[in-house]
Parts: sequence; C-alpha cells; structure tokens
Amino acid sequence: MEENQQNIYLIHIRFGGDQPLIERISESVTLIKAALSKISENNFKLAYSSKGSDTIGFLVKTRLDAGPVLGQLQNPGKSEWYMSRKEIDAAQNAPPTPSPLRAGDTVMVFKIGDDFSENGFGVVRSWLEHQ
Repeated sequence: MEENQQNIYLIHIRFGGDQPLIERISESVTLIKAALSKISENNFKLAYSSKGSDTIGFLVKTRLDAGPVLGQLQNPGKSEWYMSRKEIDAAQNAPPTPSPLRAGDTVMVFKIGDDFSENGFGVVRSWLEHQ
C-alpha cells in the first residue's frame, strides 16, 4: 500500500463473554472509539448497532491495512511496525492502553471500495460519499 493511501473499512464487532452487556457497552465502546480516533485522525462513524447493542459496526478511514486495524483494537498502541519513530517513542513512554476487546468477542474488518450499495443505511451512504 502507498504510504499516504487511505482505506475505508467496515469494522463489525459482536460482544461476547460473561460480563453483563450494559457494562460491556459502556466500558468497551469508549475504548473502541478512542482506538478508531487514533488510527483515523478522528475520521470514523458508527454505521449500525443491533437492537440489543451486542453487535455494532463502525466505518473508519485510515492509512492502515486491515490487519493493523484489527491489531489496534486487540492491543492499542502496540503495533509498532506501522508507526513512525516519533509515534513509537511516544507510545513507549505512555501508560498502557487497555484493549476494548474481551474473550468471546468477535471482530471482522472489511475493506469498502468505490462500488457499494445499501438500502436503509442513509447515514452510511452519506458518510461514504463524502470520503
């Protein structure tokens, strides 16, 4: 991938595990948004959430490939191989950032290209058209 090329991904997350869902949402979604903000320079959007909020999807625009995007959700701030020297130095001096993901969670990162179609996801379409 070119160094400055931006990719758009749909990140699909299904919360699992034994912790009550309301606790998980309040705990994890804040951390997920922080991780996405960092990797995308705050260029992300909630695409959907299920009625019970156990499944959510985010759109994110970033220079990273799909693997490092997933890596940043699993272990924020530790995927040094895509970071600049300045970012690596800052990360080494920063306190550890907890992962927003827990045992039992499932995550998929899909790249979205120029050709997409939707029905009933007007906010998603609008966000994608303005990227």
